[in-house]
Amino acid sequence: MLFERKGYSGDAFEQLNTWTNKLPLVHKMISMRPKWGLDFSMDYVDREGNCFEVLHWEWDSFSYDEIEAIRKEIEPIFLSIDWDDAGRDMLKKKSEWHDLDFFAQSDWKCNYFNIPKERFKMVIWK
Repeated sequence: MLFERKGYSGDAFEQLNTWTNKLPLVHKMISMRPKWGLDFSMDYVDREGNCFEVLHWEWDSFSYDEIEAIRKEIEPIFLSIDWDDAGRDMLKKKSEWHDLDFFAQSDWKCNYFNIPKERFKMVIWK
């Protein structure tokens, strides 16, 4: 998925800014920087009741060009993976990643799939 957050400048910014006295929440809209993000999630479930997130990978940027470059890098990798095989293999290696905290588990999975480390939670305020 590709996410986007709008930014406002020029006439649009000026018009929105005139509404802030009556609608203070508009300050929030005009104070956020434009941002794009890629989000990919793949789960594994089998008949034995095993279920887990094989990969949940996110990448954010304030530059659309950077998002497009990382999409072009990552998309062929994701398309080449047999996700059923990956899930079964990761299940065999569960002891290596299951008890890790959120960030360590993300790092383990990025290394497993040989993909760039995630980048998200970027501060959006100007």
